[in-house]
Amino acid sequence: MTWSWRGQAATGAVLIALVFVLDRSAWWLVLLVPHFVGTVAGCFQKVDAEQHATAASGPSDCTWWRSWWPSSA
Repeated sequence: MTWSWRGQAATGAVLIALVFVLDRSAWWLVLLVPHFVGTVAGCFQKVDAEQHATAASGPSDCTWWRSWWPSSA
């Protein structure tokens, strides 16, 4: 998984550099910079095999959304 994060971060860095080299609209940075920051942060996540298998099996029974979603009743 680490190589995937590193590959995305490297791609993001190249795209950010291309915005400056090709003198394109700086508005692209609004999309590219947050994505780059997130993928760089993902490079440093440590997940063991058991956690990876749990995450790959699908979403857990998460109930946090019920605390802020307005009820219909």
